Amino acid sequence: MIDWIFSEKSSGFLTLITGLIALLVYWLQNKSRVREAAIILMTEIRSAEKAIQDIKNGADIFNLNISILPVSGWNKYYHLFAQKLTRDQFESLDSFFKNCNAAEKELNRIRVFFTDGCLQAKCENIQIKLLDLAEKYKDSEIEYTKTKDGILEIFHKENYWFLPNKTKDDFQKYVINISQISSTPLWERLESLSK
Repeated sequence: MIDWIFSEKSSGFLTLITGLIALLVYWLQNKSRVREAAIILMTEIRSAEKAIQDIKNGADIFNLNISILPVSGWNKYYHLFAQKLTRDQFESLDSFFKNCNAAEKELNRIRVFFTDGCLQAKCENIQIKLLDLAEKYKDSEIEYTKTKDGILEIFHKENYWFLPNKTKDDFQKYVINISQISSTPLWERLESLSK
């Protein structure tokens, strides 16, 4: 038997067996990669949909704990799903992640621009107004305190730090254009790939 294994007659058969084993290992690894990628994408989709729902329900977009898509595995794994999904499913998933990425970029841009610039401008305006009041009511501390408290209450109740409607509306368009995936047949397909 050992002589046959090392003979010329068996070399083709052993090469075939080795090739089949390599093919089986490749197929199992690929299936594992698709499963892991599906799990990662499903986690990202759930997280994004929750953040979008929170934003639609009025969550404070300046809360740094709210992030639509901090990391996107789609760019890394999309090729694994090209043959596993229908064309419409693939395009829906691609559109979902593109819209989430655009919304995340817009959200970060709004935070940087308005948190840094507008907060500073708001503080400066409050200080200027308070200095004007202090000068106007320098002889009456009671009137100064009453007027100051009223003005500060108005500033603190302000919902936005000078958000122009265009920026807010643009962000809302991004969020509105993100369609929900978790209640579609596409979600069921991702679930089946994740098993």
